[in-house]
Amino acid sequence: VSVQYAKRDRTVTTAAGAVTKGEEDVIALTGQYALAGGWILNGTYGKASDRKDNNVTVANSGATAWGLGVVKTLSTRTHALFHYRVIDNKAAGAYGLAGGNYQSGTPAAGADSKGWGIGLVHNF
Repeated sequence: VSVQYAKRDRTVTTAAGAVTKGEEDVIALTGQYALAGGWILNGTYGKASDRKDNNVTVANSGATAWGLGVVKTLSTRTHALFHYRVIDNKAAGAYGLAGGNYQSGTPAAGADSKGWGIGLVHNF
């Protein structure tokens, strides 16, 4: 089990094109549980506070996220995995799924994001 907290500072460009300072608080809880037969169940839950732009709270701009996944150990160096993730944006929230070399695009305000992934990892 892991609990993580971050205070993110970032540059935000408004719809009118103005550049402002944005900040938000993010907290996440992650965990995993080893099952019989080389299976590992894992889960995540996270919450982002409503963003502040120039110290003014942007109402309903936060989000919550959760995910479930399984990993199957095939050998000491090889694992198969499947994960499902959901981001539930508030009315003005625009969080999307991102990772590695891809970005799902910025969703419309209030639109939720969902994604799944399947993979095979082999350590050489």
